[in-house]
Amino acid sequence: MEERNPNRPFVIPGTPPRSQSPGSLLSRVILSFAAPVAAQAVSVMLGTNTLRGTAAAREKAKGTRVMHDVEKKAGAALSPEEVAEFQRHLALWKDETSAQSSIHVIAMHPSYQRIIGMGRTVLPLLFQELQREPDQWFWALHAITGEDPGAPYEDFDRAVERWLNWGRERGYV
Repeated sequence: MEERNPNRPFVIPGTPPRSQSPGSLLSRVILSFAAPVAAQAVSVMLGTNTLRGTAAAREKAKGTRVMHDVEKKAGAALSPEEVAEFQRHLALWKDETSAQSSIHVIAMHPSYQRIIGMGRTVLPLLFQELQREPDQWFWALHAITGEDPGAPYEDFDRAVERWLNWGRERGYV
């Protein structure tokens, strides 16, 4: 067996040799695993699901329209499962963060993040909750919509009012 030359970069059998440092192999391996995971995490945050892409393409090819979370319009009916999931995460989030004062801790709670991950479909529920019992929904609303109608450092009541107006203008309230 041939002894490995430490000055020559390691090459995975079947791949073309590269004139890069040995550390770059580790970078390529990590990126090959991390990129799809990162893409899926971003799609969850945006309320889309990249794993559904091929099924969507097949459905479109058949002439049917697949409606993804980001394509659902205001007032689109939520399934009972979506409403139940939202209510479950809402209750858990409120229960586990009621004594917290840090917005970062509140917004990073797994149930809060899951609500964000549900995407635009839950906007009517978020606005309903914001009307019923105003709470720290601004981070989630911004993450889902990509907009921020509240001015920076605005007081809480004014921010609630601005978000509710934004929701009314778009048919969510």
